[in-house]
Amino acid sequence: FTCVDRDVFILEAECGTTQGCVAAGLLYNLGAVKCLQEIIRRLRDSQLLAEKPSLAEGKLHEAEAFSYYDNTTIHAAEEDCAKVLHFINDHGSKFGLHLNLNKCHVLLGVRQSLKTACTAKEMYSDVFNIPRDNIQINPENDPTVEERYGIKLLGGFVGTDSFITRQVRLKLQELQSQQQHILTFKNDQAKYIILQRSFQLRVVHMMRTTPTALLVDFCDEFDLLKKEIIDSMCCKEGSGVDDDTWLQMMLKHEDGGLGLNPSLETALAAYIAGMVAAFPYMPGTLKTELLQEAKQSHLYPNLVHTFTETVEAIEDYTKDASLMQTIMPTKKV
Repeated sequence: FTCVDRDVFILEAECGTTQGCVAAGLLYNLGAVKCLQEIIRRLRDSQLLAEKPSLAEGKLHEAEAFSYYDNTTIHAAEEDCAKVLHFINDHGSKFGLHLNLNKCHVLLGVRQSLKTACTAKEMYSDVFNIPRDNIQINPENDPTVEERYGIKLLGGFVGTDSFITRQVRLKLQELQSQQQHILTFKNDQAKYIILQRSFQLRVVHMMRTTPTALLVDFCDEFDLLKKEIIDSMCCKEGSGVDDDTWLQMMLKHEDGGLGLNPSLETALAAYIAGMVAAFPYMPGTLKTELLQEAKQSHLYPNLVHTFTETVEAIEDYTKDASLMQTIMPTKKV
């Protein structure tokens, strides 16, 4: 940004492809696609041989691999995941692919006892050389790991509610640090542009991937961070804009506001939007439970509950159906 008083450094890429290069995806796919196709083939072959349990049994019976550039997610039973790791270890080098073991994380499923869970952890560490600290025992077997049971996957948090809540708190601390830098800008126009076009948008992806019930306190705190930036532009030191003015500022530009979206309302809409966008890629079992059997959910009880809870919260927030029809006249409400 031109308003920041600091040097600009040029970074040279020493290997791989340059960030932002339009050919980067193609170059990567040329080397990786054959390996990924073989992984998918092996997963599907194993599913053809497996006896599929009924929905009521509450077991995963679908295997798939999803890849986005250099991030690949394996959705499969544990034994199938282990086979994939063996394949990449043995044959990945032929495709130029290698496991970065320091970034490999394993979230173990529930075991019969803590002892068997520890045995599984040792197996992953000994066989695949994954660091022990990156292998998490399920909280059902060891309640002391509740806050650590989770990972960050493609920018979203996956794990227990305690883990996600902790990560959200850390994200807030990061945003507080960024806000302090913005407050040092002497140019008020630069402050507003960065606030409206950059700072407030930094949380949208997290809102799309995190249950809104876990973001209520975060949203309140984040709105305060935005308001403090506005206060520094409009008010004398030690004072701030009144509540009514702040509410108006959160309206869209065309409605007479400054486009500073209210965080909680944005989070509710973002989570539903994220769920809808992901719907085509969800396992069939999850689609069934969301659409038909939400009350008898076995496989994904927390996710189904969160989805319905968010929908109900939006319905409560917009009690007037005609208002929703005005906002989205071309959509079914």
